Amino acid sequence: MDRSDRGGIVIVGTGLAGYGVAREYRKWEKSGPLTLITSGDGSFYSKPMLSAAWSAGKSPDQLVAKQAQAMASELGARILTGETVLAAGAAGKALTLSGGRTIPYDKLVLAVGARPRKLAIPDSSGAFVHSVNDLEGYRELRAGLPSGGRLLIIGAGLIGCEFAHDFAVAGHRVTLLSQSPLPLQGLLPPGLARALRSALEAIGVAFVDGDALQSLARHGADLQARLESGRELEVDSVLSAIGFDPEIGLARMLGLEVGRGIAVNAGLRTSQPDIYAVGDCAEMSGRWLPFVQPLSLAARALGQILAGKDVSLAFPHMPILVKTPRFPIAVLPPASGAQGNWSEDSQPGGAKCLFRDSDGRVLGFAVGGTHYPDRVELLKSISGGAAI
Repeated sequence: MDRSDRGGIVIVGTGLAGYGVAREYRKWEKSGPLTLITSGDGSFYSKPMLSAAWSAGKSPDQLVAKQAQAMASELGARILTGETVLAAGAAGKALTLSGGRTIPYDKLVLAVGARPRKLAIPDSSGAFVHSVNDLEGYRELRAGLPSGGRLLIIGAGLIGCEFAHDFAVAGHRVTLLSQSPLPLQGLLPPGLARALRSALEAIGVAFVDGDALQSLARHGADLQARLESGRELEVDSVLSAIGFDPEIGLARMLGLEVGRGIAVNAGLRTSQPDIYAVGDCAEMSGRWLPFVQPLSLAARALGQILAGKDVSLAFPHMPILVKTPRFPIAVLPPASGAQGNWSEDSQPGGAKCLFRDSDGRVLGFAVGGTHYPDRVELLKSISGGAAI
């Protein structure tokens, strides 16, 4: 064990959640030992910007706000880069890293994020498929796509639609492959989903629905994508956007309770004392919320908890914002189990959908395009319980 290791707070992960917790902790505790561990290079960047960077004229390097050394200086912390946790035990309160070092902790925070789902295609085809879960993955995707190149995106969920919008606006020829004819199925009411599809088609995104990727093969500079229908597409690059799952491998190693994600209570504490989880790897009361606002609120609360404050996290109403600027969307789904029906008001350029209960109260909404600004008053009304 390194003589300089003194326990204290140890955070695994240097994404928005990990650095968010560290920054909040330092607001309340100026001098306690603080260590962050990452398998990457520890640079700080805005991950949500990855799906909006190209049309904003940002290169991957320009997305980096600070390098690890600068973050270490800002936080008064030690940041260990290029390290993964090979062994851990809750009883011993220590982590064994890939570099051979043993890191003790008094309190441990897991901020390890989520991992992309794998496509069900032959392994040889998988070698040609990109997934973007961090800045390095984004660099590789951009490096493999020439100017104006042909990009096949698999999956028309949140990530797929945002990248389709961004790359199409930047001048690439984008094909969006999905089983469903409507994007964001399960999140948007049909009227708004149709409006989003029309908006994406208007900027050049081609939809191929009711089909799935079967295999990929390289032919010279081209990739040939064979679909289950027998149709073939020639493209320059392929992006898998079929979803993410919480990263729970380290939690299992520590013997923590897990569901879909790492189970935490309102104090962000796991099933083991002195071990916490935050961000895309965690679920609270069975709810997994892989979005920026709940992540930021949880990081703020946990930083204070680690500093000894008595804080209990409660989420307010939090709309999901879809980064498709040519047709921006805000969605506040009704609570699980809520009884009611959707009404839809679709017009050229916009759509407004309200979920009402039997008394006419609005319990959720989805607005897009020209109705996007309506989200502010709708949110105020729902939060205040006023009738709309």
